[in-house]
Amino acid sequence: MARGNETGPTVMRLVRIGDIGVELHLDHRANRGVGAFVDRISDEAVDLPGRYHLLAIAGEQARLVMDPDRKTMSLTLPPARTERDQATIEIGLLQALARGVAFLEAADPQVAMPTALLHGGAVMISTDCAIAVVDGGLGQGKTSLAMGLAARHGQLMVDEFTFVTIAGQHVTVLAAPQWPWHVRSDMAAHLVPGNVDRRLLFAGDLTGIATTAVNADAVRMMLIPDRGLPAGETVDVSPVEVRRLLRCAVTDHLRKLVDPRLDHVSIFDSPDHLATADGAPLHTRPAVLVHDAKRVLDALVTVPVIRVGIGAPADLPISVTAASARCTELLA
Repeated sequence: MARGNETGPTVMRLVRIGDIGVELHLDHRANRGVGAFVDRISDEAVDLPGRYHLLAIAGEQARLVMDPDRKTMSLTLPPARTERDQATIEIGLLQALARGVAFLEAADPQVAMPTALLHGGAVMISTDCAIAVVDGGLGQGKTSLAMGLAARHGQLMVDEFTFVTIAGQHVTVLAAPQWPWHVRSDMAAHLVPGNVDRRLLFAGDLTGIATTAVNADAVRMMLIPDRGLPAGETVDVSPVEVRRLLRCAVTDHLRKLVDPRLDHVSIFDSPDHLATADGAPLHTRPAVLVHDAKRVLDALVTVPVIRVGIGAPADLPISVTAASARCTELLA
């Protein structure tokens, strides 16, 4: 696909989440850093219809307006005054894009099988097997564990914003091959030596770790990093516990969409700065918090879920080895 319209008030790029295309229109007045970032997350190699549209404009105060009827998002981005501001704005754009798509999917009655947005990452460990590494509220380590698995025998699929489709009890994860990976500063030296000063790393920055998968694949196992277990210990999770532990993974992103105070990093100062086109703040639409959560959890309990002990950053190889062994058992 061509890079899009370079004339007029905006530049258009296509952003891809599996088979979902989002047309991202960037105001020329936005800072150059945002334009370069949008170029990196867009995908000119595919030709998908733009199911949704996001217009990113420049302004002094970050705001997001959702229009379910028109399937559009309007995002106001504040100026970046420092490199840290720039990184925060890029993360904020990703958050608005992913969470906005999840909101619009849930609000669209014409989408027979809306996707669900999980808080976590995913990698492929064979040609038809995806492993999701998700937040179970038991500690950090999702990205590190996923990268470690990909380095051993897999391909990166997506980090932080994992969209899945549910068909009965079949769970499929959608790849977002152009999107970056979020690396904590304390883990960077153990994952990507030489890139310790960057918060977002793209596939091209991850030399020696993995290539990036572009297809959707069945989720065959889910891993939950657990700071309460010794590094390298693995524990099977019962279906009852799966529902409890994975509820936050299923609802986190939409809860943070309506209330940015729940985010560690956010460009929004108040829940009132996120609204629908009629002016109603998103937090006045509580139904979005639990949309299809039961349906998603009903499917996830059919997938093997393993808690993996995560220790200090230097213990990562131990945790990866244990998780890798469980993956190997799965494929045997």
